[in-house]
Amino acid sequence: MIHGLRIDKTLEYDVVVSGGGMTGFAAAVSSARAGKKTILIEKGGCLGGVATAGAVTCLLGGMNYEDDKY
Repeated sequence: MIHGLRIDKTLEYDVVVSGGGMTGFAAAVSSARAGKKTILIEKGGCLGGVATAGAVTCLLGGMNYEDDKY
């Protein structure tokens, strides 16, 4: 049971990636592009790991430091 949810289904994949951080996301995309049936499992609810969840937007191009507002 995951978080009180019972899942009665079995699925088959060539590659299982655990963790949707930057490295896990890149691994899953590379695997899928190589034609493998791929699943990415992330517990946090968003991809990107700490860089996204921690609001480090400069890595993602989300802040313009040359703008007068900052």
